[in-house]
Amino acid sequence: MLLRRWSSKRDPKKRVEILAFLATPEAHGLGDRKVARRFLVHHQLIARLRAELQSNSGPHRVDDSIPKKPPSRPTRKVDDSRVRPPLEAREGFKRASSPPRAETEQTSAAPLRMTWRAPDGTQIAVRRDPVWPSMFRIHRGDHISDIVNLSRARDAAQALAGVRT
Repeated sequence: MLLRRWSSKRDPKKRVEILAFLATPEAHGLGDRKVARRFLVHHQLIARLRAELQSNSGPHRVDDSIPKKPPSRPTRKVDDSRVRPPLEAREGFKRASSPPRAETEQTSAAPLRMTWRAPDGTQIAVRRDPVWPSMFRIHRGDHISDIVNLSRARDAAQALAGVRT
């Protein structure tokens, strides 16, 4: 049933009419979108008006005789006997420790060097970038490439060397 279209969402007559409808038992079975379609308003306005009715904080008070929706699913009790304590709290647990590092020891892996010989005799090498340890550069004679990841650097170096894998 389409009632009528309002010119403004702040119309007090519209609010009173929607609040009166929301107070009826018929509105409890309908979602916000269906009520909004019925009154030709946005569903967020209906949600705000429903919240206003439930909290009874708005200008339009509703008596508590309106039945409230039951919770969608019952809450479960947790059996504490089945919950395992954390590893640190268990008896006989000892966390593995790593050997202490020397202050001068590098934290990154050893420098990765791969070399190929081009058909013209120049050496082509893939080397780790010193600033960005996870990136690599291709060195060919006195030319150095931009930084790329390892797989692209190897593929490009092999292509320059004429090696196909």
